[in-house]
Amino acid sequence: MDIGTYSIPDMRLHPTLVSDVKTMYSKFEQKDVDYTTLASVLGHKTARSGSFTAKMSTMRTYDLIEGRGKVHVTETGKKIAQIPPNPKELDEGLIEALTNIPLWKEIYEKYTKVGEELPTSDFWLVLREICRISPEEAQNKAEMVRKAYLEDVADIKPLEGGDFEDMGTGQAIQQPVQSSVPSTGIETFKIGDIEIKLPKEGLKEAWEKAKKIIDIYVGIE
Repeated sequence: MDIGTYSIPDMRLHPTLVSDVKTMYSKFEQKDVDYTTLASVLGHKTARSGSFTAKMSTMRTYDLIEGRGKVHVTETGKKIAQIPPNPKELDEGLIEALTNIPLWKEIYEKYTKVGEELPTSDFWLVLREICRISPEEAQNKAEMVRKAYLEDVADIKPLEGGDFEDMGTGQAIQQPVQSSVPSTGIETFKIGDIEIKLPKEGLKEAWEKAKKIIDIYVGIE
């Protein structure tokens, strides 16, 4: 699908291509394999079928495979396909694959990376701003683009807050308070009757700054 000067693949990273690269890696690791063999392994009748050709092209776009005539799993694909998975490398691989799509990279940096949820009814405004397209085109394509992006990030773990010790009050900081309100990139902690809200990004640095301010406020040297 074309959105102004951007385009997004018709096939989704999750679950289709993630599943395929795992199958490919389990059979061949990072060795070269010819199209005829690979087509059969991935459940296609022939390597000349349109669906198989499109799949190979899309897997290259996400940097899951490389090569011509014969192909092999890339380092990005390996991070995603390893069994048992390495959680850190799996997330790295999924993000690398996702951000090979220029529009996805823009949306990821603006929202997912900082723990923000995509807007719902106003997502077309985001699309118009990034892609420089007309309001009509943005409104017509917004829901399809948003749905496709959310499918592609489905396997990426959300940002997590760090662990903190108590402030010498004898009360441990509890886990972030769960809320029915969508995440806005803020973690809320409770210390007794006190609530502290800190940004998810740079959480430890924000905590150190907040602690210094509290120390000054209550007169702790």
